Amino acid sequence: MISKGITCLLCRASLFYYAKGQELEPRAYAALSKNLNTIAVAYGFSRGNVLTDSSRPITHFKISLESLTSGYFRTFEVAHKLARVQVNRPLIRMFGKLQITAHDTSGSPNGFADARIRLRINLTGTSAMGRKTFAYILSERERQKLNR
Repeated sequence: MISKGITCLLCRASLFYYAKGQELEPRAYAALSKNLNTIAVAYGFSRGNVLTDSSRPITHFKISLESLTSGYFRTFEVAHKLARVQVNRPLIRMFGKLQITAHDTSGSPNGFADARIRLRINLTGTSAMGRKTFAYILSERERQKLNR
């Protein structure tokens, strides 16, 4: 009887809980020197077919997308730990065409996509270091690898 009650309670509690996710990137928390400023520009192109549900009246769905993204990256110190802020602003140019119930349809939305601002703080690991200290530690690590 108790196990049925606990199971029922857990099932009800799961209805009020929503799914969360996180984006993990390689080297997202890599060690860097503090007071580093970087500006980046990236271009991407993608073209291909879009798969849809076969029960829908949509056929021959094709799309091509170009994106030009500009970004700024800065590292700094917070409570003796390395922190970084990153700002990205993509510009998108898209063209798509499809058939809905045998009628040709096309569209070409263009403009800025959602900006992204990320703040990261390395809570574990080494403390924030200046350029000279950081370069010295990197060179020491390289020497240790060569002596093995």
